[in-house]
Amino acid sequence: MTSWRKNILLLLLAAVLITAPIIIFGIPKGNDLPQHFQFAVVFRDSLAHGVLYPSWASDVNSGFGDVGVRFYPPAAYYLLVLLRAVFNNWAYATAATVCALFFVGAVGVYLWCREWFGPRASLIGGSLYVFVPYHVNEIYNAFTFAEFAAACVLPFCFLCVTRVLKRGKLVDSIGLAVSLALLILTHLPLAVIGSMSLVAYVLAFWIKDRGIVSVAHFFGSVCAGLFLSAFYWVRMLSELGLVNHTGEGFISGDYDFRNNFVWSFFYSPAEQYSERSLGFLDLMLFVTLAMAIVAGVFFYRRVERSKRGPVNALLTVLAAAIFFATPLSAPVWERVDFLQRTQFPWRWMAIISLECCVFVAAGAEQINGEATLRRIAMVLGGTALISVTFTVAQVIRPAIFLEPVSFDQTVDALATANSCECWWPIWAKKAALSEATRVAGDGRKITIESWEATDRIFQVSAGDSNMVRVATFYYPNWHARVNGCDAPVLHDDNGAIVVPIPTEDSKVELYFQEPTITRIANYFSAAAWLILAAFGLSRAVTAARIKLR
Repeated sequence: MTSWRKNILLLLLAAVLITAPIIIFGIPKGNDLPQHFQFAVVFRDSLAHGVLYPSWASDVNSGFGDVGVRFYPPAAYYLLVLLRAVFNNWAYATAATVCALFFVGAVGVYLWCREWFGPRASLIGGSLYVFVPYHVNEIYNAFTFAEFAAACVLPFCFLCVTRVLKRGKLVDSIGLAVSLALLILTHLPLAVIGSMSLVAYVLAFWIKDRGIVSVAHFFGSVCAGLFLSAFYWVRMLSELGLVNHTGEGFISGDYDFRNNFVWSFFYSPAEQYSERSLGFLDLMLFVTLAMAIVAGVFFYRRVERSKRGPVNALLTVLAAAIFFATPLSAPVWERVDFLQRTQFPWRWMAIISLECCVFVAAGAEQINGEATLRRIAMVLGGTALISVTFTVAQVIRPAIFLEPVSFDQTVDALATANSCECWWPIWAKKAALSEATRVAGDGRKITIESWEATDRIFQVSAGDSNMVRVATFYYPNWHARVNGCDAPVLHDDNGAIVVPIPTEDSKVELYFQEPTITRIANYFSAAAWLILAAFGLSRAVTAARIKLR
């Protein structure tokens, strides 16, 4: 077996080991778990009805619907639903998804490290990324599933940027475009944070004799990545002002960036510091940085100044991530709106964790069989072992697990449960849910002919009332035809749809239609993915012909 295959198998073993508690005990319970699995159920049901990308979650909120799927990136849910189809069980599918993502992230770090270091050091870096505390905490305590998935895509973004800057080949640029698209399609806050980090990495790692060409390839890849993911972000950005997520209630209090800095012991009130478990974040940061500091000091003492370029770029990104994660950057957060929309400065821990693992690989690369280096190796190994031990003892061991036997019922119940109000339309109120009759017309007889996710048809008998109320939250994309003629779609005081109708017998057709700008974005994305697929197919055919010769 080749060294490369052996190392990949070892990374797979590490992923299986870190996922073993989930396989044995069940799914870790976290605050974000209901939201993520509710989205997963919506995607499962939509795909079952032949809808590739859902526009509206019709069953959520007791049938009043939900638009969260229009704003939350979809990629992680496609993977989860795919494995749900394979295992026919949500618990097994979740364990397999988590294991696969841990493995993918580890391989990404390994390949990135291999751009600079040998197989042994790269294996250490990739393996550490599986066990680094914050990355594991994303699943075992918080269950920030989408952020966790994006953190597994992020290493490939740095890998492809490195290759673009070193070689500038077309295949590297395409790899970067796909990686960036997947990052955007997985978790938007981490996409923002990751993009800032990638720009810092590019600026710090500028190869002057090929700088202009390399940076041109980089920005070309960014544009291509935006085209590939346009079907998501165009409709999200164009409609973001229509949901509560942008309201004061979801950028203040617990969501206020001022209350979510790492290393904020002297910045946050003592009570808040304790209630928000900021001390636990500080401990995670401490044990993660400890191993990177030891490795970094060792690296800089052993390596000549002229050969430090790649690690200098890593140090720049790490320093920037620490700056944005801590109160040092509070004045910047106060003035930059898109940073505030990411809500939590501690999300920068994802970047810190990634960079620290590569730093350890850089230090491990300098260790050889010399007796004088054995003590250094022990110290470096000791700090890494402390980090792994902290993960097992303080992240995995206290986790609360949901029984696998009943987990399917728990997830399926989310299909009609209330969603997070942050994704409700701004005019929607809980009071609307108290009247769940699908269509009400103040005494007029209602006959429902069809009731699909985005198409509803019903007959209304003659009567005095000139309005019907539909048990669906209003959204501007809902349109109506009454007796074959276009009719306005309005909402009542609680945000439920009301449609004006004449006093005679009326046939009402209610349908959900994407706006023109969204449909155009869909075409652009489809074209971009088809071009990419055609390119990949042509390369595969060419490689096959060469092999046959």
